Order: sequence, then C-alpha cells, then structure tokens
Amino acid sequence: MLYDREHPHRDRRTRDKDLVRRFLDGLQDEEVKFEVEYHKEPTTIDEAVYNVV
Repeated sequence: MLYDREHPHRDRRTRDKDLVRRFLDGLQDEEVKFEVEYHKEPTTIDEAVYNVV
C-alpha cells in the first residue's frame, strides 16, 4: 500500500485515523460528511465507507 511506503514508522491506529481523515475530507456532500464524522465516529476506513454508503 502506498500509505505504508510513505509513512513506514506509524502504528496501525495512527494509520487508520489518517486514512479515515483523508476519506472524509474527500467527500463532496457536507451533510453526509458531518453525520459520519461527528455522529458515527468511524475508527477504520472500512467503518467510514460503510457509514457513507
């Protein structure tokens, strides 16, 4: 994965937080972004994608 090459020394929790943040930042629908970010509070990228879909 490209992220692992870019940040090889980060632990899994930090990596997951970064990926969720990047995913949420890329959402176009502000209402969905707010709902997922502040009400669902996903901890992994899989949870974030599931909550958006």
